[in-house]
Amino acid sequence: MIETIEFCESVACTLEDITQRTINLTEQNQFEDASAIIGEWTTTSNSSILTHYLQEQLAEVSDELLYFKEDDGDIAYGTFSFLASPELPTDNI
Repeated sequence: MIETIEFCESVACTLEDITQRTINLTEQNQFEDASAIIGEWTTTSNSSILTHYLQEQLAEVSDELLYFKEDDGDIAYGTFSFLASPELPTDNI
């Protein structure tokens, strides 16, 4: 569970940082660099993750995203999505 919380915090911090960087580049008229970042954060279904983040609508991003991490000197990878896990009914317990 702790690893999941750390992962969520990491994704949230990354989204905040990259969004701010893109805004700063745009304000400095560095549109090519800002566009490159936006392109990297656009899914295969043409959904802009940064736009969804700014509009607080990440739950609408249905694509699975690939991530990489270093794990004891090795590269590990996995996928995640912003869709909430379905909750099972508790009234039949």
